[in-house]
Parts: sequence; structure tokens; C-alpha cells
Amino acid sequence: MNKSTHETGVRLDIQALRAIAIGTVVVFHIWAKALPGGFVGVDIFFVISGYLITGQLWREVAKTGKIRFGLFWARRARRLLPASLLLIAASLLLSLIFIPASLFLKFVNDATSSAFYVQNWVLAGRLTDYLQNDGTVSVFQHFWSLSVEEQYYVFWPIIMALAILLGRTVFRRVRRHRQLTVLGVLGFITLASFVFSVVLTPVQPEIAYFSTFTRAWEFAAGALLAVGHRVNREPAKARNPLWYWAGLALVAVAVWQFDAGTEFPGWRAALPVVGTVLMLYAGESARRFMPQWFFRFAPIKFLGDVSYSLYLWHWPLILLAPWALRRDVTDVDGYFILALSILLAWLSKRFVEDPVRFGYLSRIRVAWQLTLAAVGMVAILGLTSGVNIAAAANLDRNWGNTHLTPPLKSVADDLQALEKSECRVATGSSAFVTCEKGDPRGKIRVGLIGDSHTRQYFSPIQALADQYGWSLTLISKSACPIMDTKLFPKEMSYPSCPGWNVKLKAYLAAHKPFDLVITSASTLVTGSYPTAGVGFKSAIQSEILNRGSKVMAILDNPKPRENFVPCIEAFGPDAGRLCEYARAKALLPVDRLAPAVKGLPGVIYVDLTDSYCSETCPPVIDGMIVYRDHSHLTDTFARTLRPAIDSYVPEEYKK
Repeated sequence: MNKSTHETGVRLDIQALRAIAIGTVVVFHIWAKALPGGFVGVDIFFVISGYLITGQLWREVAKTGKIRFGLFWARRARRLLPASLLLIAASLLLSLIFIPASLFLKFVNDATSSAFYVQNWVLAGRLTDYLQNDGTVSVFQHFWSLSVEEQYYVFWPIIMALAILLGRTVFRRVRRHRQLTVLGVLGFITLASFVFSVVLTPVQPEIAYFSTFTRAWEFAAGALLAVGHRVNREPAKARNPLWYWAGLALVAVAVWQFDAGTEFPGWRAALPVVGTVLMLYAGESARRFMPQWFFRFAPIKFLGDVSYSLYLWHWPLILLAPWALRRDVTDVDGYFILALSILLAWLSKRFVEDPVRFGYLSRIRVAWQLTLAAVGMVAILGLTSGVNIAAAANLDRNWGNTHLTPPLKSVADDLQALEKSECRVATGSSAFVTCEKGDPRGKIRVGLIGDSHTRQYFSPIQALADQYGWSLTLISKSACPIMDTKLFPKEMSYPSCPGWNVKLKAYLAAHKPFDLVITSASTLVTGSYPTAGVGFKSAIQSEILNRGSKVMAILDNPKPRENFVPCIEAFGPDAGRLCEYARAKALLPVDRLAPAVKGLPGVIYVDLTDSYCSETCPPVIDGMIVYRDHSHLTDTFARTLRPAIDSYVPEEYKK
């Protein structure tokens, strides 16, 4: 059926705004340097959704006096699920064909979390877990924003209904009690969510970016406009076009001035959000200087129409392209990806979205519509299980599983047992734990103190402790190096890290000095902070060296190339050569800590780089996979470093 039959009254300015939003997102994903802040297109969509959906609910309340939840959710299901479930199924099958199984298995279950619209919380948990975050990007990652929207669609009508009930029961004698109560609730949500976003973004940026609670105010801002615009009696067509241009200017500043390093969302999200609200407010103006020609421009109208489908399809194609082409994607390839994305978006809308949205299924009972939606979501769960089994079987047959140690399929789990014990303090934990190992009666007391890059040497150092009769104490917290808290670089690690260092200082002061302290630290945590070495040096001197201990400061290990595991899977026996990384690149980010204490009396500077690299750094050495993720060593390979580490141990500690 013709769209206009069903979507009469669609505002051309909103379609143009959708075109702007999807355009910025797609260009940012394909050519990030062209629009470095293009990610704010998602925020534009959030405001539009808040405005349109709340307006729809508000008109229903004005007409019927109530909100029909089932009908609302059925409409949303018909609008969103057909295209999204098709995209998820297609992405699963295409990923199984083109993407190496070792990589595919890392994100295959994201299909289920996307189908059930909780992908934003899955990503937040993954990215805040230092050991789980290996840099893998999922073909379903873009579902985080759709998950936030769907959660909004589930809870927003309930919140509005409760607000209306509050107005009826508590403020029923107040004129326009319903509108004022809803505005009050929306205002509270807007303020609370915005403040929460501003507070959380600097301290937990990953959670802040993906959290529904830090984004709720963006929907609420659009909702406030939808409910409150009638307070202003000025006709929409008479509104001043300056509001529209002011809003467009705010959005443009965000798009061109923000980039991937911008602290976001926080207060900066106010630029695209307020800008979008202003553009929506003035968008119906019929006065001079409104860009009506832009609203009516056919390509812009088309992009607005297919914006949802285009958002769905473009991201998986970007991720699949290098694996399908078997090479890095060029800027020219980006045009082909864009063209294919637009084609698939149009096909999806024409033959999947619109027929379901406006066809026979839209006329059956609401209960049946919701049941079919649930069946479709469960079907994705079944499909995910099937392709998971197929991918695992493919990996089992791979050369990397049959000829390497650890086997390719279990490389991520090749770690010492203490990584799963109470000895490991996670990034977000405020705990302080000491684990006594080795010989408890040993005359030589050795402390293994630092982050997870210190813990990865536990196996060879425990072997040395057993050999020489050391008393070994492990004190470790992930993503948290030894640091003078007064010199702790702002935002270098997690908020709990300075507190852990305070406890470490107190522990060292209250106990007999260690004879030898062994430490290392991840450059992925410290490398971006030039002053980190100063804080490390201060702590080593004041808390350890000045108490008579010696220190072995281990230079951080080289890093593997991106996607080294799929590379091993793809090239098998030639992986050591074809998947290697240039030594200079492998040593980035630079280690700020160990070199800072090099040359200090009592410090032994340990550089094991030659154990990993010659002119290049391969991911496979002597039949062993060197790394278990993007920065940590496999325990299998770490054990081979025992002789190299032993060569740095002072002779007086070997008796």
C-alpha cells in the first residue's frame, strides 16, 4: 500500500530531521574524520522519539481519557520488530559465513540481547570489565540505542499513566491538573536524568554512554515539548524561524566539534538535545526563511523515510566488509557500503516493514500481534543457538585448535586459577585483598603488587618462590597500578583505584617490609597519561624503597595486532609470520611507569621484550599462542618466561 494512505500528516521537517540524524551517524561510522561528532545523531533520534511517542499518547489521553497499553505496544512491535529481527537473522548467517569463528563466537550471543533489547546493558557490563573488554566490536553493537528506545517504549506509557492517575487523585481541583502533573513528572525525570548523566560520565564513561538512565532525559526533553507546547498559544505556523536555525546551529557545533574523545553524554549532550527540541518547536513554521525547499527535497524525504532501516543495515555491512573482501576497507569502499545499505534499507521498508505495519497483521487482535512478536524474538534465540553450535564446530576443526597450545578455542580462558579466585580484585571493587602464597615460613619475603599485568606473571614467579623458598604475597587490583594518590592522574583509572592505593600504603606501613617487590602495569591504563610515571616513582620511593625493599619493575609486554586470534584461525601454520606486529607498534602505548624508576638505587629494571619479539612480534611462538586477549599473556606462554625473570633476580634472594 502507498505510504501516504497511512501516514497522512507526517511532518516534513521531522522527516528532514531524521535524515540529518541518520546521515550524521552513517557518515561518522563510515568516514569518521568527515563528521567526528556524527554519533550525536542518536541523540537526535532519542528526542524525536520522545516527542512523537509522547504526543501520540497524549492525544490518546485527550480523546479517550486513558492509555491503551496493549494497542500501543502492538504498534511499536509492528513498527520495529520485523526489520530488526530480519536484520539480526541475516547478520547471524552472514557472520557465520564470512567472519572467523573465533571472533564470531565472542559476539554471537549479542543477537539474543539485541532481539530482547538489552544490548546497551550487555555492552556497558562488557566495557567496564577490564578483563572482558578485548576490543571486539560486534555486528550487533548498534542495537544499544535501539535497546534504549525499546525500554523507553515499554516504560514510558506506564509512567505517563501513573502521572495522569496522580493528577486525578491529588490535584484534581487544579485547572489543567492532568497536563501540569505530567509536565511536573517529565520535568523531574529530565532534571534527575541529566544530573545523573553529568555526574556519572566523568567517573564511569562506559556505563554513562550506554545507560538508559543517563539517556532518559533526552526522551523526556522531547516529551516536555509534546505535552507543553499547548501552553504557548502561538500558532505553530507563526513561530519564529530563528528558533529553528538556532537549533540547527547547536546540532552543527556538536557534529563538527565533538569527536570520539569527547566526554559524552554528560552536559555536552545538551547541545544536540536542545538543538533538536528547538528545531521541532519551530519546524512547522510557515514564515519566511524556513528551509521548506530542504524539507521537500526528494532525497531528504527518502532518507527520512528509510532512516530506521538504514540505521539497522549500515553497521553490520561495515563490520562484515573487510572479512568478505579479505582486506582492509578503503574510503572508496565506503561508497559501495553506503549504496548497499541504502538499497537494503529501501527493500526492507518496502517489502518487510510497511506490509507488516499496515497490512493484514495490523488488523488482527492485539493479543495475537504481541504473541507473534514474542514468537519472533524467541525464534532469534533458537537461531542463535544453532549458529553458535555451527561456529563452534568450525573452530574445533581449525588448525589452531589441533596444533597450538593453548587451543585457539580456549585461548581466552588460558589463565591461572587465581584470576577466578578471591585474590583478584575487579576494576570496580573497593576491596583490598592480600593472598599468601609460596612458603609461609620463607626467610625471603616477596610481594607481587600491581594490576592484572602484574598478576599475569604469577605462575613463573610462584615457580621461583617454590624453587627458592620465598614467602610470596599477592596484592593486586585490575586496572590499578601502584601510584601516589596525591599525584594520581585525573581519570586515569577507575574511581576505586586511588582508594585501593591508600589501603596499600597503609598495609605496607603496618607490615614488615618485603625484601623484594615485583610489579608491572598495563600501558592501556597508564600510557595516555604522561605524568603517571611521576606518581609511580613517588610511591615506589616513599612506600617501598625507603623501607629497605628492592623493586623489580617489569616493562609492560608488547601488544598483539587487532584481531590476532581470527588471523591465526585464517592463516594457520603461517600465522606466526602473517599475523605478526611491528615491534615499534607492539610497544605502544609506551610504558610510563617502569622507565620512570629505572636507575633508582634498589630498582631492577626488567625488559623482557626480546622474549616476545625480534624485529616483529608474532602472536605464536614455538607452537604457543602468546596472548589471551588484546593485552594479556596466556598463562601457557607466561610460564616460559620463568628463566628470563629468574635472570634478573638478585643472587642474595636465591639462597
